Amino acid sequence: MRALHQAGFKALDSTVICGAGPIGTLTGILLKHCGASRIIVSDIDEARLALCREFGFETVNIREKSVIEYVNETTGGDGVDIVFECSGAESSALDATKLCKIGGTICMTGVHKVPHAMNLQDINFKEQKVVGTRVYTMVEFGQAVEYAKVINADLEKIVSHVVPIEESDKVFAMIADPKINTAKVLVDCQAK
Repeated sequence: MRALHQAGFKALDSTVICGAGPIGTLTGILLKHCGASRIIVSDIDEARLALCREFGFETVNIREKSVIEYVNETTGGDGVDIVFECSGAESSALDATKLCKIGGTICMTGVHKVPHAMNLQDINFKEQKVVGTRVYTMVEFGQAVEYAKVINADLEKIVSHVVPIEESDKVFAMIADPKINTAKVLVDCQAK
């Protein structure tokens, strides 16, 4: 909810989400239910992109095709209204200004562990807005709870594993293991 509010999202806005992890996928689900005209998701993980396609999102595997090329081809070179950078990757931060239309918004939603460069010339000449997200307000938390009631079936699809609290020490190893296809891992604190 916070990312959509910070970006000034309106129904029928076109969007790109860089990063198909849990944050990017949840952002896409909310955008879909709030009326986005297009949701394009880019990532390097084919399993995560396959899940995004189940939700009806357009996907680009950036190991196979440039997301900038795809967006330029499919928008006539105009770009999209809002780019949600959810990956935390420097390459996506650099791509964001090329994906975003003149007067559009770039919402930095992913966590960047180190400072990254952005194309300030694009931001200036294309009059783009760059906004960050950090936490939610109490109002947004309440809105998220209400949305969760409506989109519960979609939310359940992104939970790949539920682990009892007694086994929570194994969660990070699961996430790091490429043989285990994790989307979102939940720790069940109430399991008996």
